[in-house]
Amino acid sequence: VSGAIGPVTSLHKAAPNVSEIEVGKGGTNAWGLGGVDPNTTVAIYFDVSNPGTTPLPEGKRRFIQFLTKYQHANGRTRLRATTLCG
Repeated sequence: VSGAIGPVTSLHKAAPNVSEIEVGKGGTNAWGLGGVDPNTTVAIYFDVSNPGTTPLPEGKRRFIQFLTKYQHANGRTRLRATTLCG
């Protein structure tokens, strides 16, 4: 993960999947948002590192999962998982 652009704050969570190349708020794999509404947009940027000597197998699927933890209007904390595949 290279970083995020939008109304985010870095949570400074370093991990093996955090790129040295920073885009926007980088150096982490977790961000905080003060609030979210239907007009909020956040872009996540990835540094795809794959040397040409080890091509990705044909037809192999890749997955990205976003975990969103938030407080609902009723006061309870919720965790939502969004999985993308391609």
